[in-house]
Amino acid sequence: GTATKGVARRSFMISNEDSGVGIKKWANRVLKNISAGKEPPPPQAPWPVPYSAYPGDIFAKFVKQARLPVFTYQRKVMQKDGGGAKPDKALFLQLLQDVVHGRLPMEKEEDIVFLAAHALARSIPKGKGKSFPKTPAEFVQAGLFNYVPLSWCSDRSESYWSKKIHEFCTTGLGVGLHNTSEDKIYQRYAVVCRTSPFYGSSVFSIAR
Repeated sequence: GTATKGVARRSFMISNEDSGVGIKKWANRVLKNISAGKEPPPPQAPWPVPYSAYPGDIFAKFVKQARLPVFTYQRKVMQKDGGGAKPDKALFLQLLQDVVHGRLPMEKEEDIVFLAAHALARSIPKGKGKSFPKTPAEFVQAGLFNYVPLSWCSDRSESYWSKKIHEFCTTGLGVGLHNTSEDKIYQRYAVVCRTSPFYGSSVFSIAR
């Protein structure tokens, strides 16, 4: 860091995704040292703040040691028409987490079915000896409920969602979904997510 009026500065970066186990362990070690009143190792570059840490807590701990952290908020922005850029894996994973945890709420049940089916299809390996679920029970065993928003899970039973998504994957747009390329799945997922009025916004928890 650089010194400004006797106050050491530290750089941080807020990330919506886990940026790697190694970085996370390093960041946790730094925060643990701060809590214990020890001198933390100086970062060589901005690093992601663990999702479990509150920026306000980090700021208060550094200020007590006469250090001033610098927070950089990063966010991927896409034009309304896509701007010619194709949704990639990073955007898909961000949208998936936002949908599942309710940060990107979807209003229509058919959108939930569409998104969950596509996310599940991506998670199932393709190739010889690999088969796509053929019954509602097999959809559950394949991890279907890792992709249905938590709030919607509480509104409907397990059998309801498994039957709905099984029906989607055997009729209409869902036919042949298992053979759909990942790039196509990313594109379809993003198109539906953009219909949410909350698309593009960021929500942060604040403790008072």
